[in-house]
Amino acid sequence: MGDECLMPPDPQRKSVIRQQMIQARSGLDKSDRAKANLAIQNHIHKHWDDSWQTILIYANLADEAATIPLILEMLGSGKRICVPSFDPVLKNYFPSELKDFENEMQSGRMGILEPMPSAQRPVPTSDLDVIFLPGVAFDREGNRVGYGYGYFDRISHATRAVKIGLAYHFQLVDAVPAHDNDVPVNLIITDKEVISCPKQ
Repeated sequence: MGDECLMPPDPQRKSVIRQQMIQARSGLDKSDRAKANLAIQNHIHKHWDDSWQTILIYANLADEAATIPLILEMLGSGKRICVPSFDPVLKNYFPSELKDFENEMQSGRMGILEPMPSAQRPVPTSDLDVIFLPGVAFDREGNRVGYGYGYFDRISHATRAVKIGLAYHFQLVDAVPAHDNDVPVNLIITDKEVISCPKQ
């Protein structure tokens, strides 16, 4: 697909999608959220590739698809588990190896759980086998609406890792405006399906 076929960048449209989806996500019924989270985790287990040894996965906010149960599970699996850690000098996130969730994580930038400074163990992005990316909306081409900061796009640009978006099914939209700096995902895992994205 040539560049001429891409929808032109539209920051305002992305902003509208972001606001709508955050509102919908925050209003999700507690019981429905628990069922959806379990379904997403089951899909992840079914599509897991044992060659993935070094994993970057975010700690979810309260209204995001749950990843913390997966982190706790994987920490005991012998895998190398990394979480995003914020560098206040470079003003960017980097992968940091996590060994003890309960004793090493604290509330950081924007209330996101990340390693405390004494527990930071930087990992080169070239070591990553798979990245689980947060997002407020996705389309079936793999395009993603994040929170507007570009942190995960910068990490994703620098690695060969498989990129997986996690979302509730209602976070799928017909089309997300694509920009040259945006990095599409390989897979989108929702509570209802697993989508292989043609862009990757």
